[in-house]
Amino acid sequence: MYSPAGLFPGIAPVLGDSDHAAYLPNNIMDFSDRMSLPQRIINTVAIFFGEQLFLQWSKSSIYDIVKKVLPDCPPLDDIEKETSLIFANTNPVFSYRRPMTPEMVEIGGIHCTPAKPLPPKLEAFVGEHRAGFIMFGVGSAVNMNDMPPAMVDAFIQVFRQLPQRVVWQWKGQQRENMPANIMTVDWMPQQDMLGHENCRLFLTHGGLNSMMEAVYHGVPVIGLPLSADQFANIARAQREGYATELKWKDITQESLSVTIHQMLDNPRYAENAERLSQLMKDALVSPVELAVFATEFNLRHNGAKHLRLGSRYLAPYQRAMIDVYAVLAAVLCLPIALIVFLLRKCCKTTTTTTKPSPKIAKKKQ
Repeated sequence: MYSPAGLFPGIAPVLGDSDHAAYLPNNIMDFSDRMSLPQRIINTVAIFFGEQLFLQWSKSSIYDIVKKVLPDCPPLDDIEKETSLIFANTNPVFSYRRPMTPEMVEIGGIHCTPAKPLPPKLEAFVGEHRAGFIMFGVGSAVNMNDMPPAMVDAFIQVFRQLPQRVVWQWKGQQRENMPANIMTVDWMPQQDMLGHENCRLFLTHGGLNSMMEAVYHGVPVIGLPLSADQFANIARAQREGYATELKWKDITQESLSVTIHQMLDNPRYAENAERLSQLMKDALVSPVELAVFATEFNLRHNGAKHLRLGSRYLAPYQRAMIDVYAVLAAVLCLPIALIVFLLRKCCKTTTTTTKPSPKIAKKKQ
């Protein structure tokens, strides 16, 4: 299996672990690993509904399609239970720590590579400019021609006033008569540009792979999240000190200018990005080498079943020890209940014995 954005809810329980809702936020939540009580409640509910309801519904829908093509295909849950290896696109720099079963292999940053020389046109634009350059790209998330004209003008006016040059990924028909310090391109070699010695800042939507590339090359980030896990990625980056978030609805010429100057003028953002870059690269083996070894190891040992946790074969209530706690509670409570019952019985018998009969009470009167 391959999980492209961390471990999705429901995968860990298949391997005998749990989703640990107390300290592991759902992938689309911008919570940290130290959640308040309300956040833990929200996170638990989100993981439960995501795992138990949505995932089961989606599996059922997919299975209906699979059966048409592969009539003898066993249920997807049965196939999933035989998982012997999961590649997770996670890394300690980007992902909150969790217990790892032997089948979980972290390969976050597997796509990150040292920068190669830029195409001549790009190198001529950014290579000899001492003030450096800024990258602005949101992948395929936004067509710049679909942006409100006032927002586009805000970007242009702010970029025009910067001493840095700007390489702007512009999908769709590009504007003419751009300021001299702005180059628009329909595609840019993102990693090669991030790894260029003159790259100063990256404006991005905050996709996980883009964030990994920015950290790998030690470049601060202004996050413009749009959907899915992008909000969580930017929130984590802010807590790590190499990024800041600017919501699309808040973009004006003033807010954009303040944010960019804040990122460029405060050295701590670049320092934190470089610190995390060194941390990310300081590994015993590269993610590629790890993935190759894990794959070949599983092939050599027929799924490496000797590494599986025994908890994989337990029901959820058994993993949580609910049945054990229920028996222990019964063992402890039964004697207490029996003693209380006997005491009440004795007290009732004593009261009945000492109470005078109605005839004797009448004669006394």
